[in-house]
Amino acid sequence: MSTTCSCPHAARVCNGAKGRYVVFGDCDYTVTALSIELNRDTSQGDVLDLTYEVPEHRARASVPEMDSTIDMLPGVTLAKAVLTPGVGGMTSVKLTYSRPMADKDSDAEGGGSGSGSSDEDEEEKISNFHSSLDVSVTDEPLLCHPKFSKISDAKMEYYKAYMDGARSWELVTVVENNGKPKVDKDGMPVKKALGKLINMDSELAKLIKKGVTTYKEITATYTTTYTTRSRGVDTSGIGKIDTPIRAPQFPNRNWMLVARMVTLNDDGKSYTVESSWLLSGLGGWNTYLYGY
Repeated sequence: MSTTCSCPHAARVCNGAKGRYVVFGDCDYTVTALSIELNRDTSQGDVLDLTYEVPEHRARASVPEMDSTIDMLPGVTLAKAVLTPGVGGMTSVKLTYSRPMADKDSDAEGGGSGSGSSDEDEEEKISNFHSSLDVSVTDEPLLCHPKFSKISDAKMEYYKAYMDGARSWELVTVVENNGKPKVDKDGMPVKKALGKLINMDSELAKLIKKGVTTYKEITATYTTTYTTRSRGVDTSGIGKIDTPIRAPQFPNRNWMLVARMVTLNDDGKSYTVESSWLLSGLGGWNTYLYGY
């Protein structure tokens, strides 16, 4: 069975009695979502997302050939297709059309000089750009949850003691706001029952009482792969905060470049570059540790 549409590959979006639909040659599918992003920044380019539904057994065959065009936005080609199984035997197909990376770099390097393309310019072009996003969750310490970020350092010490097994009636050392133990006039640590130092009816205390020690925090890895003729692929940014091209944005988070692998292809002239970025927690990566 064919894995892509065998009809002519240029897509057309039409309007009719049944609503908006997309046509690939002799095949047509009902459009469920359509968005166009026009970007002045040539390093990102314009993007068109098109979603339609199709019976599950025809889903893969409905996907047009990669790098095919669409009439609604000149200059973009099919860069990504995502198939999501739904209910009732239907599958949602999302096609992402964007401007080819090679075209972007060609415009950026050739503009303004008036001297044409040099050999060095040719080497800098990239092609066969692909990207993927892997989102999941990981376990993080309960006391690090953002909802508890306003708890003072002193009270956090009491909650740590409660989490470590101290009972509400046990005596614990009182901590000053500066983090040091409070002492009496004789220089002895002042102690109070733990239940007098924290609110035992607070949500945090209730969670600790139930044995909850962690919470689920979102994590994500973004990966890109492309081909280039350049021999000078930059690896200096590994372990640093970075903004990968076409990466999705997450509120109050950013990305760190964590890996870059360069492989010489069989032609002996081009290289395949695979890069990976790791999403930060809320607040972003620490700029002191991971900034330039």
